[in-house]
Amino acid sequence: MSNLSSLKKILMNNIYVNNFDPISSDDKILILAPHPDDEAISSAGIIQKALSAGAKIKIVYLTNGEYNQGSYLIYEKIPLILKGQFVNLGRVRMNEAINAMASLGLKREDLIFLGYPDFGTMDILAEFWDKNKPYSNLLEKISRVPYAECKSPEAPYTGQSILNDLENILKDFKPTKIIVSSPVDLNRDHQALYLFLRVALWDLKNEIETPKFYCFLVHAKNWPIPKGLHSDYELYIPSAIKGAEEDWINSYLTKKEIDNKNEAVSQYVSQIKYNPAFLVSFVRKNELFSVFKDIELDKNSKSDINGSNIINLDKPNGNITGGSESKNLRKLSYMLEDDFLIIRLGLKRKMDEALGISIYLLGYNNLKNFSVMPKIHIDLNLKGISIKDKFLILNNKELIYQYEGNDLILKIPLKLIGNPDYIMSHIKTHSGDLILDDTAWKVLKLKP
Repeated sequence: MSNLSSLKKILMNNIYVNNFDPISSDDKILILAPHPDDEAISSAGIIQKALSAGAKIKIVYLTNGEYNQGSYLIYEKIPLILKGQFVNLGRVRMNEAINAMASLGLKREDLIFLGYPDFGTMDILAEFWDKNKPYSNLLEKISRVPYAECKSPEAPYTGQSILNDLENILKDFKPTKIIVSSPVDLNRDHQALYLFLRVALWDLKNEIETPKFYCFLVHAKNWPIPKGLHSDYELYIPSAIKGAEEDWINSYLTKKEIDNKNEAVSQYVSQIKYNPAFLVSFVRKNELFSVFKDIELDKNSKSDINGSNIINLDKPNGNITGGSESKNLRKLSYMLEDDFLIIRLGLKRKMDEALGISIYLLGYNNLKNFSVMPKIHIDLNLKGISIKDKFLILNNKELIYQYEGNDLILKIPLKLIGNPDYIMSHIKTHSGDLILDDTAWKVLKLKP
């Protein structure tokens, strides 16, 4: 960013917000949308600026958004229960995306549809890597990409299929800038796409130049408000998403760009009929992005001293997914000790009969295929501890947990996570089926 643009920092909700980096004709901008409409509401202004600058643009849709039963009921006036109906809604939303992007000046060949399962990609990331046992939603009963129009028709619903598609697109297009969904978004497909991108970029670090990537937020608690079309308002940083791990990036739209964005959003008829006030809530004077920082750990760091490793959950912030207020987690910290990852959970109350804690640890090792790396799920309650790697139940006696006051400390051997270079971490507390705390996904970088 130039000195001039850095001097033009914008004060928004007491947080300094940088301007979006200038776009030139040399840029190749890749927009990764979890569902059709996410690209329009998050980045229609950026798309117009890029086209005006002569930059190249590709938009990739992870899913076709076929699982929105409410929108199908209102749009088609019948319940969504049959396989053919799901595929039909997916095609409706594909066509809406094609029309929306055409209104901004993009061609059909600029759009890439992957066709993976709406509301299923996080489960795929955490569990489904065996091509012989792909993910299948119980209601849809579809386990392969059902659309001939998508990039890899009949590809099994597995993590490797998604990763292969993303990596091939990255190698072919070689983007300079990527716009992707945020890991603090409430929607699990939005979280998953961010994590799949991180893995793909790690895999390709020696094959392509690592682009800068920006995250957009769609689903958060009480945001944006007021709902409805208010094109003279600004999108602001939600007070609930003010964490210390991100920088905020702002891009203002001209009056013409705002009008064009509204026209593009209006093409999503199936979604507007379902929730008329939501999509147009993003048609405003600006578009807002964030850049997340990894948490760096080394064997000499002490989380009690190095504040960068401590995540304070006492107040609402971006560390709780969607900006919800913490119910039982006060503080979360990570550190390395010898060959162990130490996770310290500051609890408002100790575990009781109702309280359970789930920890997800997905390791990435530069020398191993991610498909064979452990995808660890640790579940703690009063009955004890269970550990799973995808669907495999593990019995690891080296994992230790103990209390210090109300703090729960877990000592997890790194070999259990595949001796990783990176760890993608997510923690939930729950009471029965009720989720109390649902932290944003964190990327831990383990320094050699």
